[in-house]
Order: sequence, then C-alpha cells, then structure tokens
Amino acid sequence: MLKLSDVKTISCEELLELLNTNDDVVLFDMRTEEEYDAAHIDGAVHLTEENFHEEAQHFTDNTVIILQCYRGNASKVLGLDLMNQGAENIYSLDGGITRWAKLGYPLVTS
Repeated sequence: MLKLSDVKTISCEELLELLNTNDDVVLFDMRTEEEYDAAHIDGAVHLTEENFHEEAQHFTDNTVIILQCYRGNASKVLGLDLMNQGAENIYSLDGGITRWAKLGYPLVTS
C-alpha cells in the first residue's frame, strides 16, 4: 500500500514549463466551483467525479495528470487514492493555487 509521501509533487515553475511544452498534460482543479470560477490556471479542468471519468477515457500511458487544490494537501490525498487504484503519472501541485498566485503566475479570472 502506498503512502501520502509516495505522491509526487510538481513545482509551480515545473508546471508552467510543462503546460507550455507538453500536450499530454491534464490539470485538474479540485476546488469548489465558485473558487474555480473566481480564478483558475489557464487550461485547468474543474474536477468533478463525472468529468474525471470522462476525461480519463482520453488518457494515454504518457498522460501526465496534475491535481491542484488550494494549498496542495487535498490533491495529494486524491493522488494517493488514484495511485492505489493503479493510476500512474500523477502529480500534486506543490503549494496549490495559493503558491501559483503568490508567485504571480497567470490566472483566468471572471
């Protein structure tokens, strides 16, 4: 059985580069719909149980799945759950959207 410490993290800097260079990346925003609507990372998909399973149909062995929440804790918990179910290439955004915004990286706002 895997542990929370087994979930890989990705820094904001690494994510920005990955989003600009890799087409096989899916970024899931786990926050509430209201939080997502207020501000999110460009290209992020608001995560619901329904759309995760829908999106998962399009994953390849090379798909990199990034989970992003407010501070990076809930995304690690979900990442662990997915890894224990056999998922690979799962990362949690270190510091979540809070760190992303603090570093001044772009956000889509409504």
